[in-house]
Amino acid sequence: MSTGTLAGDLQFKPETSEGFEIGVKSLLLGNQLRLNADVFDFEYSNLQVDFFNTPTFNYITLNAASARTYGVELQAEFAPRNIAGLVLHFDGAYNNSHYGTFEAPCSPAGLTYEQGCNALRVVNPNGSYTISPNCGASATNLCNFMNVNGQPTALAPRWTAVIGGDYSRNISSALKAGLSVNVRLSSDYLTNGFPSSVTRQIDRQPSYGTLDAVLWLGSINGHWEASVIGRNLTNTFIMVGEAGLPLSGGKTGCMVSVCGPQLISDQGATVLNPRTVAIQLKYKY
Repeated sequence: MSTGTLAGDLQFKPETSEGFEIGVKSLLLGNQLRLNADVFDFEYSNLQVDFFNTPTFNYITLNAASARTYGVELQAEFAPRNIAGLVLHFDGAYNNSHYGTFEAPCSPAGLTYEQGCNALRVVNPNGSYTISPNCGASATNLCNFMNVNGQPTALAPRWTAVIGGDYSRNISSALKAGLSVNVRLSSDYLTNGFPSSVTRQIDRQPSYGTLDAVLWLGSINGHWEASVIGRNLTNTFIMVGEAGLPLSGGKTGCMVSVCGPQLISDQGATVLNPRTVAIQLKYKY
C-alpha cells in the first residue's frame, strides 16, 4: 500500500467460473500406444486481475467483467515392443483465452486518448459514470480506462506442444544409460494482462521453440546415478510477465492536442532462465 492507495483499490469481488471438460483415454496397438484427448470451455465472472499502478506505486486487484477460455488437449505416448527402452511422447494443446467485457486501466502509463485510453465506466442507465482517480477533472482528460473487450488474456498462447522421447538400456552387467530429449513449442502471446494498442506491440512474446536434454549413467541396482542436464539449450529469450516500471511515462489518458506526445513508461519483464547446463549426482544408501 502507498499514500496514493484509495479504498476502492482494496475492494474486489470473488471470482467464479462455470463450464465443462470432456475427455477420453485409450490404449491402442496392443497397449503400445496411449492416447488421451479432451475438450474444455469455461466462462469466468469477475475474473481477478492484478495491476501495478505506476503513478501511485502500488498493486491493485481488479475484476474483469468476464472472460472465456476454450480449446482442446491431446496426449500421446508410444512404447514400441520391438525397441525395448524407447518411449516417444507428444503433448499438444489449442487454447483460446480472451476477455468478454473489461474496461481495464490504461497500460502502459503515458497511453494517450488517441491510443485508446478513452473508455467510460458507465454505472447508471442515465449514462452517468465514475472517473478514474488518476484522471483529474479536465474535460480533455476524463478517463483512465480502456476497452479491451474480446482481447486475449495474458500468458495464453493459442498453440503449445511438447515433443520428445526417452531411451534407456543396459550397457553392461552393472551399468545402464539413458537419454531424454524434449522440444517445447509455443505460439506468440501477450505478457501483459492489459492489451492496449501499445502493449500488443511491445509486451508480446514471439513464438519460440526450446530444446531440453538429459544424458545419464547409473547402476542397474539403482544405488547411484550421474546426469548431465541441459535446459533451454537453444538459449531462447522467453518472457512470462511484463509491467510498467515506476517513475516513468507521461500523462495517461490525455489528448495529444492538449498535452502533446507522451512518453510511454519503461517496461520490466520476468524471463525464464537462459541456457543452463548442470551436473547431478545421486546416491542411495
